[in-house]
Amino acid sequence: MTDTPAHIYQKQFEIIASKPMSERIQLGFETIDTTRQWIENSIRQTSPDINPSDMAIAVFLRYYQNDFSETQLGLIIQSIRAYHATHQHDILNHQPHS
Repeated sequence: MTDTPAHIYQKQFEIIASKPMSERIQLGFETIDTTRQWIENSIRQTSPDINPSDMAIAVFLRYYQNDFSETQLGLIIQSIRAYHATHQHDILNHQPHS
């Protein structure tokens, strides 16, 4: 998106650049997390009962559908489904797998 005027963008950059590196990294992670939450909420508006596997696929497609060929997308989607099928218990209980 390019709707921010250059002088405002420059000011934002200066503010962020003046912060310590650890704070900039934390801000980056928070931005990524917030964006993912927005995407998931948007998907849930049209698919409120979406399962974790289909959510992962929908989020992936929002980010990368224009970056891969149809064949590559199909293989990646198969991999996501396979992962979720094998780790369903961990995913549903929000537990890391070992």
